[in-house]
Amino acid sequence: MKLKHPFKNGKAGKSWFTNFEARNESLSIRKPQKLCTSRRRMMTQDVVKSYFDDLGKILTKEGIKDTPTRIWNMDESGFHLEHTPSSIVARKGTSNVPGRVSPNRENITVVACINAAGVSMPPMFIVKGKTPKSLFAFSPDEGPSNSIWTYQAKAWMEDVLAVKWFREIFLKWCGPERPQILIMDQHHSHEVLDLLMLAREEGIIILGLPPHTSHWLQPLDKGCFGPLTKRYNTACSQFMSKGPNYMVSKATFAKLFHQAWSEAMVPQNIMKGFLVTGIYPFNPAAIPGTAFACAVASKLLPPVPSTEPTNQATSSESMQETPTVTETETPSATTVTTETSTALPPAEVKSLEDVCFPSTSTTPPMPVIEMSFDEVEELLRILEPGDSMVELMPVQIEDQGSGDSMKAVPPDHGSGDSAKGILPVDEVFSLERSSIKHPQKRGMRFLATAC
Repeated sequence: MKLKHPFKNGKAGKSWFTNFEARNESLSIRKPQKLCTSRRRMMTQDVVKSYFDDLGKILTKEGIKDTPTRIWNMDESGFHLEHTPSSIVARKGTSNVPGRVSPNRENITVVACINAAGVSMPPMFIVKGKTPKSLFAFSPDEGPSNSIWTYQAKAWMEDVLAVKWFREIFLKWCGPERPQILIMDQHHSHEVLDLLMLAREEGIIILGLPPHTSHWLQPLDKGCFGPLTKRYNTACSQFMSKGPNYMVSKATFAKLFHQAWSEAMVPQNIMKGFLVTGIYPFNPAAIPGTAFACAVASKLLPPVPSTEPTNQATSSESMQETPTVTETETPSATTVTTETSTALPPAEVKSLEDVCFPSTSTTPPMPVIEMSFDEVEELLRILEPGDSMVELMPVQIEDQGSGDSMKAVPPDHGSGDSAKGILPVDEVFSLERSSIKHPQKRGMRFLATAC
């Protein structure tokens, strides 16, 4: 499309944007924040509404809606020995302003837990190592009081450590009142069976946040981890500015982190985290509309259209009652319920092979959606192995030269139905793992249709 414009050679001059910015004072240049595709898709109004509905029911049923001391949030965050230098004052026009940092880039995971009354539990530190000797280089006595130090091969949170934290920190510091609620994200270590069984025995309710929504719904992310990271970087910068021999290391980490912890984990920051996430006081409207601006509210699979004429009466003998799967997102898991609806006879439903590679048939084609691996992964979060809700056909898209004409070619994946390109949901898991092992297949896409 060609539009008329006053620019020479089709380009704006150097002063055009300056004048444009002066005419529109409400506009400014902003650096966008990182937002992965999964977070953009999951942060929808339906998902958040379902989460707040369940949270409200639990708080009301257990009688803890107005008891902030019984509402807890737990999460973990990583801190590097190589900190980010804090801002300094420098002469204008200086092109290079270096900031001295530690040569060690090792990561330490910190597990934190807070409640809506502004109280924080002692943290748990996870350092990199495979034996208790990994802790010898640190100074745990200089860290936050009553904290626990442990180790893991990559300094990551894992199932055993989650149970250890719940038993040795949470149950010890949460108090004797029951029931209490602990809100966490759905990391696999937070949903280990031993932890859930222990929580049930102790009268602790575990509530999982919807997947990929913690950047808006997690109190620790919204109120505490930001100030904590900033205070840690400031403490490290001030420490290293004392002289060339001062270095952030394993021996000095505990003392520097203790300083940042005492300054950041204050009641004002903690209670603000629960306030802006709408947990306490309970307020689903606390999540602003801008949180859903990037969400794509569309279904992966559209309903199968009817091929029957609208003015033709259909007898009860030619129709059958078939269960329709309805997906309902809940904070802890995806609940699948069944409702009874009237559908076309099975003979009217065409297979995906006939849709993509039709014969000389006059039957209207079924709707087909092209999906990437990321979209298939989202679909698999809803479906379970054994479901026959959809048919998935892996295809390779070949450019025919014009740039507009694309051809779907079913690849060879074995024998039987798979050789034809028809894959039941059960086989998608193995296909996905196989494709991940072979980087050259990552560009493969899928075609999906209801069946």
